[in-house]
This record gives sequence, C-alpha cells and structure tokens, in this order.
Amino acid sequence: MKIRRGGSLLGEFPTRSLIEKIRTGELNERDEFSGDGCHWTRLGLHPQLKSYFSEEAEPSEPPGFRRQLEQMVDLLDDLNTK
Repeated sequence: MKIRRGGSLLGEFPTRSLIEKIRTGELNERDEFSGDGCHWTRLGLHPQLKSYFSEEAEPSEPPGFRRQLEQMVDLLDDLNTK
C-alpha cells in the first residue's frame, strides 16, 4: 500500500502494518493511501480505518488560545465602554 502525506510519498507499507502505524502516530487521518499510485483516499475516510483515529487526532487549540481570546474580549469591552 502506498502512503503519501501532502503530496510526498512516505513509502510502501504492508496493509497489515497500517493499524499499528496509526496507533503509534506514524500515520494520521489526513495521510492518503493508494494501491495503484493513481487513486488516493484519506486514511481517516476509509470505513475500516477511521475508527482507529481518536477524537484527539483533530487539531486542537493552540497553547494559550483561550487566554488570548479572553484578553481580546476584555479589550473589546474596554473599547466599547469608552
């Protein structure tokens, strides 16, 4: 099975190794696979593989995001009350 990430070929892997590579984080749900090198599908969209991706695989908030958002709200409140 050919695997690519962002258009770059990561390599060819035995189909049986995909689940372990997903579990260890070597492969993510946005990586794509192909048997022929022409037709590609995201791993996270494959019915038998998507369950191996945890909810945490989705991008999370950047560090400090909530704090910055709260500061922005305070700043806007200050501007609107003046």
